Amino acid sequence: MPNQGSPIFVADAWAALLAPKVAPKGTPAPVITKLQQAMAEVLVRDDVRDRLEGAGAKAAGGTSEDAVQLLHRDEQHDGNLIKKMGIQMN
Repeated sequence: MPNQGSPIFVADAWAALLAPKVAPKGTPAPVITKLQQAMAEVLVRDDVRDRLEGAGAKAAGGTSEDAVQLLHRDEQHDGNLIKKMGIQMN
């Protein structure tokens, strides 16, 4: 979603396959790599892309490291926004 006139507000959403739902802790790296490759193969299929785009989503595969970087980026951004706006939990 565009910034809606605010230079600090960005609304977006993303989804990822995260352990332990997909693979339990301690799953060997080759198995994780195989899961990532399988997901990447699915995400490039025209029928899958069409369904995602029809729902307003965009397919973008990546590695576990990519997901961690995205989590940290959002955590940093959102934390800064919360502090700047003085938002507190009640």
